[in-house]
Amino acid sequence: MPRRAKNHVPNPVDRHIGKRMRLQRMIRGHTTYSLAEVLGLNERTYRDYEAGALRLSPHRLVQIARALCVEPGFWFVEAPSSVFEPSPPIDTGSMGDGDTRRLLPAWDTMIGQPRKHLLGIALALAQR
Repeated sequence: MPRRAKNHVPNPVDRHIGKRMRLQRMIRGHTTYSLAEVLGLNERTYRDYEAGALRLSPHRLVQIARALCVEPGFWFVEAPSSVFEPSPPIDTGSMGDGDTRRLLPAWDTMIGQPRKHLLGIALALAQR
């Protein structure tokens, strides 16, 4: 069973999706119990999804969309723009430099002793 954190404040995306789920469930005439049963969930877990207290996996979003006869994208319609604010860029360190990008594919093609020797050389040079 999924864990529920004490004093959990639902994420705005989870709350929005939960509201859309509840709306569609009610339009289709399902109770939380009947839909949970169709999905193979217990009713409490389903209610927590609707409340935004539990995060839905992509697989579960698709499963619920099918059960309610909607497209998976339905969950994100009319979401407040603040829900989709861009994330800050990820610092990739030296992974973004050209030498590293050229080295990685070459490393992936190497096997056995040459790879071990090259690793030993790289580690020795890094300690200088």
